[in-house]
Amino acid sequence: MPSPALLRFIEQAQGLGFTLREIASVEIQPGAHIVSCTDALALLAKKRDTVTALIAEARDRKRRIEALMTELEASKKAQLAAVE
Repeated sequence: MPSPALLRFIEQAQGLGFTLREIASVEIQPGAHIVSCTDALALLAKKRDTVTALIAEARDRKRRIEALMTELEASKKAQLAAVE
């Protein structure tokens, strides 16, 4: 049965968006601190960079959606003006 420390680590890691595959790749050590600070910092830095990239992609996608909406709203207004 997994130790309480390991279960807490898994729960915390999943809460931060780590996949089970990423969690399984971590070298677990015996004791209260089951992951070394060096390993934890490297893992967190990699996840932070991934999240930063996802945020940038989402912002770009949002800008493109808003640009298309503006274009379509202008087109709709032009069509309504032509009918009048």
